[in-house]
Order: sequence, then structure tokens, then C-alpha cells
Amino acid sequence: MLWAQAGASCVVWVVAGLALARWAAARWVPGLGRRALGALGPGSLLAGLAALVAGLSAAWAAGGVSNGALLPLPWLLATLTGVLFTAMQSFGALCLLAASRPARPAETPATCRASELPEN
Repeated sequence: MLWAQAGASCVVWVVAGLALARWAAARWVPGLGRRALGALGPGSLLAGLAALVAGLSAAWAAGGVSNGALLPLPWLLATLTGVLFTAMQSFGALCLLAASRPARPAETPATCRASELPEN
């Protein structure tokens, strides 16, 4: 039973992590500056680790494993902890990736190629 619970939780973690990463990439990351991205990336990675330790400790304190299976409350806590962990790790990685990309120069006539300048 424990393997079935772990498999179901893993599917939830992966699907939720991918969905949240796509949502964050489309909505949050483009609006943040390089300094914010540089701070939020490592901060999110560390916060995800802290949430993982706290959530698994809570799941263990709520009863943990009994007779080869997780009890319902610890299973729910472990699954939600995993969702939070994958979301924080995905967001942190997105922030670091976006911060490491070179900045785009502003599109002005001085930076345009000659073939792109308007005709007078």
C-alpha cells in the first residue's frame, strides 16, 4: 500500500509542479527585475527545503506509517508538502534561469539595423 500511496503522491507532485512552473513563467517571472530574480531564486530554493523538512516532520508527528501504509492525515500532509516543495523549487529555478540570461537592449532607431529604419 505504501508504494501505491507514494506513486499517487509523486504523480500529484510532478503535475502540480509543472502546472505551477508554467503559470509562474507566464505571469510572475516576466514582471520581475534582475535584482528581484536574483534574490527570489535562491530564497525560493531554501524556503522549499525548509518547507520540506517542516512538512515531513508534521507528517511524522501526525502518525506517519502504520502497518505498511501512511495514515490518511500524514499522507495528505506529505502530498501537500511535496506540491509546495516542487512549486518552490520550480519557481526558484525559473528565477535563476531568467536572471542569468543577458539583458535585451532597448529597441531604438540607433540600435536597429539600417534595413529596419523607416523610409522618409
